[in-house]
Amino acid sequence: MKRVLTFFALAVVLGALLLPTVSSGGTVRPEFLPSSVKIYGMTVGQWSARWFQWMLSMDVTSNPLNDTAPCAQGQLGPVWFLGGSITDVDVVKRNCTVPAQTTILIPIGSVECDSMQVDTPYYGATPAARLTCAQGLYANVTDRWAAVDNAPVLSAGTFYKDVVSPDFVVAVPSNGALGYPTSIKGTWGWMTAIGDYLVVTLPPGTHVIEVGSTNGGAFSSATYNLTVQ
Repeated sequence: MKRVLTFFALAVVLGALLLPTVSSGGTVRPEFLPSSVKIYGMTVGQWSARWFQWMLSMDVTSNPLNDTAPCAQGQLGPVWFLGGSITDVDVVKRNCTVPAQTTILIPIGSVECDSMQVDTPYYGATPAARLTCAQGLYANVTDRWAAVDNAPVLSAGTFYKDVVSPDFVVAVPSNGALGYPTSIKGTWGWMTAIGDYLVVTLPPGTHVIEVGSTNGGAFSSATYNLTVQ
């Protein structure tokens, strides 16, 4: 079972907030942002909690991260989530159409610990225990990389690193969730996540997003052929 998640993020934010942008010619214009910067009134750490809640709200039969539903599944409001591999598939390639003026946040490499998986390396009975657990797992995430339209991004220092979520509630569908044991299906519990995030604004048109990371020697990657319209 794969528990490190490899993803990419695109973001459009209203107001005076400056974000890394990609021109129509594919040139990345980086602007480093601390993880405390708010997007639509929430920090990246708070959005990471929403990402896990989104992923766990859909069972394996109707989940875009299992390629059993389109990327629009479960998306609400101005913020969308995309995802890479959270199962035993190490390389994923997907097509996705994203509405213009939509914010998408996705971890490049992320781990979590929760109160549901007793007697596993992912268990934490208290908020403090879950944080310590996630910190230990996160130490194994290495070799992060990402590119937008063949332009390297991580080397430009544009990503949010070491982002810690608040301790948050999750509910597991009755049919089970991707990457989680059947013993916790139909239950709920508490979770804490730590990860790295990339935030970038893309203009209307077609784009190629590539991301990857290594966890304990196991490499995973994701490629998205995006249409922004």
